Amino acid sequence: MRIVYSGICDIGLKRENNQDSIFTYSGKDKDVSLFVVADGMGGYSSGELASQMITNKLSQWVEHFSIELYDGNFLKMMESLEHKLEEINSEIFFRYNQEQICGSTCILLFIYKEYYGIINIGDSRIYKKEGWKIKSLMKDDVWENSPDIQERFSKREIINHPNYGKLLQSVGTKENLALASKTDILRQGDTFLLCSDGLYKMCSEKKLAGMLQFVSESKVEKCVKKMLSACYKAGAGDNVSIIVVKCV
Repeated sequence: MRIVYSGICDIGLKRENNQDSIFTYSGKDKDVSLFVVADGMGGYSSGELASQMITNKLSQWVEHFSIELYDGNFLKMMESLEHKLEEINSEIFFRYNQEQICGSTCILLFIYKEYYGIINIGDSRIYKKEGWKIKSLMKDDVWENSPDIQERFSKREIINHPNYGKLLQSVGTKENLALASKTDILRQGDTFLLCSDGLYKMCSEKKLAGMLQFVSESKVEKCVKKMLSACYKAGAGDNVSIIVVKCV
């Protein structure tokens, strides 16, 4: 199996600067691939510092990756990535959060041979194509997804609540980080979409699924550009980060 991919990180139409950052890597020599979308928290100072630190530090992690370090054990590799994100969280918190709030979401896809793992903090998303639809593989770390909130409030009350959509977790805004992860088997034909909310809030899942349906090895880059174009047509009110990954 081979991994083909394409990514783009765009300022959008209405932001003065780009607080998103992405990282893409696939190395045949190491049998590993790593893809990251980090969305610096808009509305706060220096969100780009947090997002860029995440992608820079993770690029260093994969640069120094060695199978021997983990005895070829995929779960040990995932644990190492989790520890690295905890280290990044601490560094952002103590360096940038003294007199301001600085943080970033992070969605990460790690592939080693026939396995893949996902780590999520915040509300950037990773979708997987399943037939004619796409499925979000992780829950957003937002107020309305808390079990106690869903028990206490009706759906209408949740949607109309001032806390609707409020981030509960991000990298760097708290001293301790709670992240979510999962692992699975990679199969030929698997197709993933990693993106910031600047994409999925502008384009419906149905529209995104349609653009992913016939993505061949040679059309991955074209698919990413098509998604960005659709986002622009919808207004592109935020920074837009997109990575499409396909196993062929």
